[in-house]
Amino acid sequence: MKQRIYLLIIASFITLCVLSQVRKTKQPNKTKTTDIENTAADMASILYEEMLPNTQKVFIIDSIVVNYSQVLNAIPFPKDYGTILPYNKFFNTQKETDTYVYVNGFGNKCFYSEMSADSTYRLYTRDKLNDRQWGSPQLLEGFDIPFTEINYPYMTSDGATLYFAAKSEEGLGGYDIYVTSYDTETGKFLKAENIGLPFNSDKDDILYIEDDTDGIAWFASSRRQPEGKICIYTIALTSTRKNYNSDIDEKTLRNYAAITSIKDTWDSTESRQQAMSKVQKAISRATKEKTTKSSICFILNDDVEYTDLSNFSSEKNKQQYQSIIKKQKQLDNTNEQLEQLRSKYHHATKTEQNSLSSQILNAEKSQENLILSIKNEIKELRKSENEQIKK
Repeated sequence: MKQRIYLLIIASFITLCVLSQVRKTKQPNKTKTTDIENTAADMASILYEEMLPNTQKVFIIDSIVVNYSQVLNAIPFPKDYGTILPYNKFFNTQKETDTYVYVNGFGNKCFYSEMSADSTYRLYTRDKLNDRQWGSPQLLEGFDIPFTEINYPYMTSDGATLYFAAKSEEGLGGYDIYVTSYDTETGKFLKAENIGLPFNSDKDDILYIEDDTDGIAWFASSRRQPEGKICIYTIALTSTRKNYNSDIDEKTLRNYAAITSIKDTWDSTESRQQAMSKVQKAISRATKEKTTKSSICFILNDDVEYTDLSNFSSEKNKQQYQSIIKKQKQLDNTNEQLEQLRSKYHHATKTEQNSLSSQILNAEKSQENLILSIKNEIKELRKSENEQIKK
């Protein structure tokens, strides 16, 4: 009996030793995972502190919170600046989920995110071959940053500046917004740059879109938002980048970088109201585009009037017509700006009038150049189309 008890005690001791050893062997894996997570968080925190002194000064006109799935519908950028569609809808497939395709305003080039052979998402482009067919995909090369995921492409109206959102070990966390430019000499894109604060955060920051005709832009961020929600910020574009003055205190700078209050970014209530009028026009125009057919009105000659973009004889002429429309919108905005400046001039002090005079002269010069350019393009377009009709 005593021998049996001794054997049970020895067996129990061996079991405890084995279990203890199993626990010891499992512990290093947990520690290793935690160390990796802490290292990534530390790197993101260091990057944030490096970016903080260069926080860009922005005028945030407005913001709106929507469901993540509705973010594309909530940004009213003009149709002639292009369209953004879900990958599945554009390619009519179930191959990809939650990736997007940008098609330029001319409808002849697209950029999109797709999983590559190494299981990472990369950006590709295709050119339109005809009305129904797209060419073979071309990988966008350059960037020089090892992105693990890349999505939400948008090409600006210059046709050379590309914005996109991506995840990287060198980012702030989640998606960050990046920008790059196309190098015509090498045929590749230059090294992508993180556009910094306040656009990016440790959450998902996506979809930077510009409307340089109206002078406004949008980007979306999930910072401080509940699951499934995202905030769309509308900002005023400026001709040059400006950072916040170094003499503001650190707490204020951090609030600007985190966008804790959009009201704090306004120069005045009046400037905000003027900016909101531009936003409302953009919303109105986008709503009208969605509710009306894609018809046009171009008087070719006494007998012929084009009512649809497909009436033009070539892709080049379609693009020229869209260029005319874009310049006409710029002219409308310039005319409105001139009217406001002249109104201010009559009620301004002598010192203010000196400053306004310079602004009025610049606007008048811009107005004159736009009118001349529009007239010349219309003349060229009519000549080209009439020559095609005679053939």
